[in-house]
Amino acid sequence: MLPVLGVFVMPFAIYEAVLASRVIRIRRTNRISLDTKMRTPPADGKTIDPLTVATRAHANFVEGVPLALVIAGVAELNGAKQSYLGLSLLILLIGRLLHVEIGLLRNAHAAGVGRTIGTSVTQLFIVVWGAASAYLALTKHAS
Repeated sequence: MLPVLGVFVMPFAIYEAVLASRVIRIRRTNRISLDTKMRTPPADGKTIDPLTVATRAHANFVEGVPLALVIAGVAELNGAKQSYLGLSLLILLIGRLLHVEIGLLRNAHAAGVGRTIGTSVTQLFIVVWGAASAYLALTKHAS
């Protein structure tokens, strides 16, 4: 059983659906099927194309979060301390929210501090829990 991961899968799944729906809404509104850019660039010439931002927000999420969740599951199956794993998953979720909501959407150049925080948190989670998962697996099965 994976009770910690089981709890956190829901908010991550909901947020993925929110990110995907933003891309879909922009595509439908502007009748864009496959492209990742708007046909008409933003009028001010300074802000980044909203379809590009929405597409990258979704892509950045699906590039890191699925692997992080798999690693969390492996760690939990191998006996990771549930409180540490739960706190780490909460921090990962907050990092992903900051990445998009503060880093990409609230900054005209999609380069807000939230983007750096979210990327760093995701990479740190993957490396630290990847190493912890390997350690737990090796020590659990060594005897």
